[in-house]
Amino acid sequence: MAAIAVRDLRSGLIPNKWLACMAGAWALTAAARAYGDPAAAPGVFAGSALGAALAGGLFLAAYALARGGLGAGDVKLAAAIGLYLGFRGVMPAVFLSMAAAAVGGVGMAAAGKTGRKTRVPLGPFMWLGTCASLLLAASTNPSLSF
Repeated sequence: MAAIAVRDLRSGLIPNKWLACMAGAWALTAAARAYGDPAAAPGVFAGSALGAALAGGLFLAAYALARGGLGAGDVKLAAAIGLYLGFRGVMPAVFLSMAAAAVGGVGMAAAGKTGRKTRVPLGPFMWLGTCASLLLAASTNPSLSF
């Protein structure tokens, strides 16, 4: 995901191929987890599907309302993050991602690097928020499993 953040920062694009690789990697890890604990498989898949739908749906609504202020790659990245974190883990990541974007945007505006119409890539902030969410979850509950 760090590579996606860097690519978005440099080019303003999140490649579909990279998101497909993220989804494929999730499928492999989920299949391995289901193989190791078949009783947990339905919960893993359902939680991931709900997480992807929740994050993807929220970002899709923002995409529709923002009229160009949010890219389709951001919507797909949010769904991929939801796939990984599941229903229970995705909302803290979304909140921390948006908080990081707000702080970063205000900081860039205060430094004179951006204006009201400047497009700021969201991918790096989504990566930062997701990492912060995972670290916070691990520090507060080491046995937590998304």
